[in-house]
Amino acid sequence: MKTVTLPILATLLSSLAQQAAGQSGAASAAVLTTLQSRPASGQVSASASKASSVMPAESSSSAASSADCRCTSSNDQPLQEGAYGEYNRPRIHFSPSAGFMNDPNGLFYSNGTYRLYFQYNPTDTVAGNQHWGLATSTDLLNWKNHPPAIAPERKGDGIFSGSAVVDANNTSGFFDDNVPAQDRIVAIYTLFSNPGQAQDIAYSSDGGYTFTKYAGNPVITLNQTEFRDPKVFWHKPTSRWIMAVVLAQQYEMLIYSSADLKTWREESRFGPAGLLGYQYEVPDLVEVPVENSTETKWVLILSINPGAPLGGSTMPYFIGEFNGTTFVPDDYAYQVADWGKDFYAGVTWSNTPAEEGVLGIAWASNWQYTNSVPTGQWRSIQSLPRKFTIRKTKPNGQVERYALVANPTSFETLNPKQIYNGQLTSTAGNRSSDEFMLKGDGAFDMTFTSSGPGGFLVEIFSDDIAGYESIRFGYADSTAWVDRSNCQKHWYNQFFTDKMSVQAVPAPDPSVPGTKIRAVLDRSVLELFVNDGLHNAVVLFYMSENRIPGRVRFVADGNVTVTATADALTGGWNCTSCTGKTLLSKRDEL
Repeated sequence: MKTVTLPILATLLSSLAQQAAGQSGAASAAVLTTLQSRPASGQVSASASKASSVMPAESSSSAASSADCRCTSSNDQPLQEGAYGEYNRPRIHFSPSAGFMNDPNGLFYSNGTYRLYFQYNPTDTVAGNQHWGLATSTDLLNWKNHPPAIAPERKGDGIFSGSAVVDANNTSGFFDDNVPAQDRIVAIYTLFSNPGQAQDIAYSSDGGYTFTKYAGNPVITLNQTEFRDPKVFWHKPTSRWIMAVVLAQQYEMLIYSSADLKTWREESRFGPAGLLGYQYEVPDLVEVPVENSTETKWVLILSINPGAPLGGSTMPYFIGEFNGTTFVPDDYAYQVADWGKDFYAGVTWSNTPAEEGVLGIAWASNWQYTNSVPTGQWRSIQSLPRKFTIRKTKPNGQVERYALVANPTSFETLNPKQIYNGQLTSTAGNRSSDEFMLKGDGAFDMTFTSSGPGGFLVEIFSDDIAGYESIRFGYADSTAWVDRSNCQKHWYNQFFTDKMSVQAVPAPDPSVPGTKIRAVLDRSVLELFVNDGLHNAVVLFYMSENRIPGRVRFVADGNVTVTATADALTGGWNCTSCTGKTLLSKRDEL
């Protein structure tokens, strides 16, 4: 959760302080914060927590009828008519049914299911009243909503960002033998209680659907107002839990260790280093494999807000070594995880199968404009899940250094169907072009590969007859770029930077001029993966009301050959109401 000094957030914090004033008495130390039992598949269950700030639960008759719904809500309320049918709601990116979402939290895998907790305001479409929302998936693309999992006990308090782990060996002592090993979950999070921030824990015996807060909270307190976002993982070589957490406005990442998740010892500090901005947030410290090698490297990922070069928020990272107590970077020159403006607070899943690799996700928005984007009863999406690796690169042809690489996870469960496969060739001083229609539900996986010194341009037009709105991207002079300036007719914000670019070197094959751009388009978000995930960008855009992308035109410019493929993707949200009415209508069925 962010504490930014922008006017809207200053107002929010003032409101929180006023709400907290006058609250008396200590909160119950061990509180069941959501449901008393695990929700049945497809069922919206009523909250039984006396401390929950979730909106009032539905009646039992409503809950019974909701059991027949294919989708449930994020806020423990009946799914609103039209939810997940909005024209600009992405199909394969996670979004809450209603309310406001930001940072992903508490990512873990168990019993064949990925858990995605997230910073969530169930009662409004702006940041505040922070809970941990919850969604689950078996493939990271088709998601199911659940009621919020952890809620604040007092008005004005907030359950800020953190992590969750599978305590299979019961190091915490919270579980008895009746709880299966993979259902033993401990959440570690920041409790915001005006004016301070401290680290609390809560435990779950049902796989992370409901939690009981630890009676001994807080487990770490430094009497600080900006001390937050713990990322905890098991460090096998030292047989200890490790926590990375930040003193946000002192630009320090602190490393703690623990044997039981309750008692923590500070081991070391990192920073100030790299891009500082206004504050450090949401650290992640993770071991990542090096491509084509048995080697691994440790990556420290930070989130900076405000203060990004393009404005607002961004994610710098360092690559180095971690020995169980101290992180030492290879150098102090930071790199960025994404060159767009809409990728922030990214973290990785824990307890994933070894063959899955290192998987992560980020909030796809920017604090400069997130509270005003035109999405109606819901706000914000998560990025596509990414698989991370490390690659040895020569960014200028001379110096060799490691870089963090990210590519989308498999789309196999989205039933890809090819809708275009073509090639263009042009000569020096000339252009050639082709186009194709986007037939399907609004999610598409496209790849454009160039060979030769020339460049190319791809323009994605809206589906109205005139097609006067578009978002463009391309490659020229060793630079990948994107331009969303022609998608601001319906909604405008002065901080919604319209043009972004990155030096796209080295190419996949340094001996052949050219580049490769994979573009995943999903109604109102475009994700670009340049040169097999070396340079990536998440870019939001908002076409006019009831308009979605409908046509693609690409141009080969100069001495170049461009090969293009496009697949339509199906799946993601496919909801029906309790009356059987289809909420998500398909355009141009395949």
